[in-house]
Order: sequence, then structure tokens, then C-alpha cells
Amino acid sequence: MTTTRTRPATRAAGATGLTALFLLGSAGVADASCVLPPTTSASTFTGIVLTAQNRDRIAQVRTDAGAEVMVLGTESPDANSASSVDRTFVPGARYEFHPANDASPFRDNACTATRQLTGPGSGPAPVTAELPDTGVLGYLPVTGLLMLPVGAALAYRFRSVV
Repeated sequence: MTTTRTRPATRAAGATGLTALFLLGSAGVADASCVLPPTTSASTFTGIVLTAQNRDRIAQVRTDAGAEVMVLGTESPDANSASSVDRTFVPGARYEFHPANDASPFRDNACTATRQLTGPGSGPAPVTAELPDTGVLGYLPVTGLLMLPVGAALAYRFRSVV
């Protein structure tokens, strides 16, 4: 009776290849969890951000009507928490606000139609930096680094003694 035995190196290479396919086929990091188009509000107002606190997510705003109001750009005012829909504000900038409620403190997030206004008297432009979307190719260096020790460990585990 003859038995067929798969070579350990072949099994290790197969496991390494399957792991690489899994990692490359995984979904990327999601951006804000918003439904498009952005939500508009019946309580729309414009104003200038006087101060911003808590990682620029809570703004003290002077409306164009002269009232001072608070706008919460986060669901959780805890400084150690964050969500994918948190909105940040630039002190000195002028905004058109589309809050989720109709009284101060106004609730706002990245899913509303709130926007920074541009033009004369609108305040400083926001300073933003975004990483380019590299898609699957962005994972290749990390995947390669992860696969080397995994492949080596599997090859060692299933090494054949000749």
C-alpha cells in the first residue's frame, strides 16, 4: 500500500499564500459612516467660531444674529474618545451650521451639511492633511513583513528530515 505525503514546504507555502490572499482581500479602513447626501437642517444658522475645545470638536460660536451658542461636533465630549463622524472646527472661521437639533448646545457631526464658508470675512482656511488612498497596494509592504515570519515559522514547523 502506497501513501502520498505532501511535502511540508509545499504545505507551508500554501498556508502563506492563503494568508496573503486573505490580507490583500480584506476591506480597507472606512471613512465617516454617513448616508449621502449630507443632512440639512431646519435650524440652519451662520456664525464665527470663537473658540474650539476638546480636540476642536466643541465650538463656542457667535451667530450672525449676535447670540453666543455652543456646537458639539461629537456625540461623546470625553477627550479620550472619538468616532468616525466627529466634526472639528477652526477658531476664527465662519460656518454655515446645519445642526441636528434646534437649541444650544447644538449637535453637529460630519454627516450634516455644515460647512466652512470661504471668501472675504470668512476667517482662516482650514489646515487639513489627508493620506492618499492607496487601495490594496498600500497593504503590500505590511503584508510582506507579516508574511516573512509566518512563512518561516511554518517552514520550520513542517520541515522534513531527510
